[in-house]
Amino acid sequence: MDHLGVGDSDIPEGGPADLSLVARCNHAALQAVLARLKAGELDGGIAPISPSVVMGEGQSMGGQIALLMQAAHDSFDGLALLGCSAVCTRLPARIADGEVCLRGEADHASELAKLKDFDWRWAFHWDDVPEQFAGAKEAASLGRAPPCPIGAARRRSMLSTSSFPAPCRGRPPR
Repeated sequence: MDHLGVGDSDIPEGGPADLSLVARCNHAALQAVLARLKAGELDGGIAPISPSVVMGEGQSMGGQIALLMQAAHDSFDGLALLGCSAVCTRLPARIADGEVCLRGEADHASELAKLKDFDWRWAFHWDDVPEQFAGAKEAASLGRAPPCPIGAARRRSMLSTSSFPAPCRGRPPR
């Protein structure tokens, strides 16, 4: 599922969601999925399941949000953060002074300014990744193309947001 306000997820009525609201809503979604799993109501082909362990896993921004969920809501029994750091995520750059890390920097603006001309393809894809894949991923990540729609309708139909806290419900994306 997409995070609140991203991709196929609802867009909050009050405007953009901050990360604490996203973590709260993700926690509510997790609890709803777990309740439906335990009741055997998540999918007609799945018998009731009572997980003995709930693991959170997130890659990149998803890892950061999973970390916020754990810190604020104790959502998981274990957590795997991939492609990010709880200390300082370093974006690799072709040239050494092109790396971006805000830790220990008095002036965050100078570090963030590096992102304007950052070589995202070099940082995230090996040279043998076909352009059709690397370019599509980069365009979607930077908001220049829609996210991949595969499975979006199925995921949306599996979970109703009607039982979520009011700030987690909003209008569907356009």
